[in-house]
This record gives sequence, C-alpha cells and structure tokens, in this order.
Amino acid sequence: MKICVIRVICGRTKVLVDSESAFLYRPPKVLGDERMPRRKSEQMTPLELEIMQVLWETGPATVQIVQRQLKRELAYTTVQTMLTVLHRKKKVKRTLKDKAYIYTPAVSRTKFTGHAVREFIDRLFGGSAEGLVMNLLQEKHLTPEKLAELHALIEKEERHAKD
Repeated sequence: MKICVIRVICGRTKVLVDSESAFLYRPPKVLGDERMPRRKSEQMTPLELEIMQVLWETGPATVQIVQRQLKRELAYTTVQTMLTVLHRKKKVKRTLKDKAYIYTPAVSRTKFTGHAVREFIDRLFGGSAEGLVMNLLQEKHLTPEKLAELHALIEKEERHAKD
C-alpha cells in the first residue's frame, strides 16, 4: 500500500491510504485562496456606478442616505460594502463624522465619463472616435435633431481649432 497526501485548502493535511498509486493532490485554485488573488478591476460594476450616480447627484452622503436614494432596495450592509470597495478603488473619499462615514466622490462625473468613453472607443473601435460616430449614423441612433446639434458642435470645434 502507498500513502497519498491530500492538502486541504484550510491548511490541514490529511493522509489517506491508496492501494493503486501514490500521488500529491493539489486542490484547484479558488477565489479567496492566497495562491490566486482576485484581479483588481479599475472598471466600475453596474452597482458601483449606481452608487456613484447617487453621490454625484446628492453630494456628500452617509451609507443610509445613499441606500435611500438608490432606485432599488438594497440591504444597508450591501451599500456599506460597495462604498468600502469604491473607497479601496479610490473612487470615493470618506471622513468620519459622529460615528458615521461621510462619502464624497473622489472622481467627477465628467472625468469618469471621459475615461469610460475613451476606454470604450479603444476597446470597440481601435481608438477611432470616427468609427463610433459612423456606427451611430449607420445604426440610426441619431435623430435628425441630434445630428444637427452634432454638426453645429463640429463646426464650433473647427472654428476654435483655427484660432
């Protein structure tokens, strides 16, 4: 008989007897295991974005205020956890006031939107803003009114570029 050593994730080792063959079993990597750290994402999840929109609209707020302002019902602890994640990602700042954290956006809506649009254009259109505009035109996502606004904006930008 041969001895097989099985390593258990929680740190304990079990010794089993195997009549066929001896082998060292390593359990698959799982989230939370020290050998496989979770990838840190700079992108915001839909829920993180919802919370940021509340903060952009209301300004500095506690967990309770954010929870009340959300469009869907979430547990207090869920909102608290998401705000902690946003704080870790440096998307919000927090200050302790009367035993409660006050959260404020660390990044403006304009700056976030600009970054997200640039990333979107890079990923989907190879960095070509023209590709995005052409797609919007081809897919008929622009009404004649919006198209006229866009045309006026382009002419304005061209005038400023000449100055």
